[in-house]
Amino acid sequence: MDINFYIQPRQTGKTTKATNKYIQKLEKGESVLFLVMNNITKRNVLKEVNIFGQVSNIVSIEDFLKNMSYPKVQNLILDEWLYWDKNDRRKLVHLIKNTLEIDKVYVYTTSRKTYSRKMFNFCKDFKSKEGDRFSLIEKFEKEFNKSLLNNEKEELKELFSDLITEPTCKIIDNDYYPNNLKIVKKQEKLIGIEKAQTELYNVYLSREVHIYTYKDIEVVRSRYSFSPKTVLFSEDNGVNWKPINKNIENWDPSWIYVFIEDNKFNI
Repeated sequence: MDINFYIQPRQTGKTTKATNKYIQKLEKGESVLFLVMNNITKRNVLKEVNIFGQVSNIVSIEDFLKNMSYPKVQNLILDEWLYWDKNDRRKLVHLIKNTLEIDKVYVYTTSRKTYSRKMFNFCKDFKSKEGDRFSLIEKFEKEFNKSLLNNEKEELKELFSDLITEPTCKIIDNDYYPNNLKIVKKQEKLIGIEKAQTELYNVYLSREVHIYTYKDIEVVRSRYSFSPKTVLFSEDNGVNWKPINKNIENWDPSWIYVFIEDNKFNI
């Protein structure tokens, strides 16, 4: 089962894209199920597609989960997936894996929160090795030598049971036209910087920061491809940090260095 997971900011046409994908599949003669978050969204989608006369497979997740008979379809489209109730998402993933015979899943969503990158990567790898949920927390704590708090355990379990960490999931987070920056800044003032990160700036994974000494540089270089703003250095043991030129020959052995795994933010 292939999963195309589109993550993009709010008000950038997610539901329109999902609706267009539904119409495209119908036009190709393929079977498709379109699940939306609630009946308000369903009514809006129906206005766009009712000319095709095939609207019975556009369903809210609440109504779908009440049904005891599920259609066999080739394609599944999910709108605003990460805003659904966690239990509904978990139930649907179970159905997808064990009951529904789906070839392709298309997810269109804004992220509701910023997930731990470390947990995300661990779950993706753990699932690819067919690890089970009963040993999930124990394996994570052992690998990172860390005892998880209750809220961290919940986040780990949420990621493990979600489509976003499936081994066949391809995340597409740059397939949209950005909103006008002036409008975005105004919206940021209204909703606050924390919500703005996910809803406006499309951040869904935390930045993982790693500190290295000079002797570790060669090892790190084999794993990372740097741009100048990806690397910071400190001359005073981490009190102050500055961007560094990527020319490693000019790096001082007495400094310590930070590598930031994603470059969505300018330093």
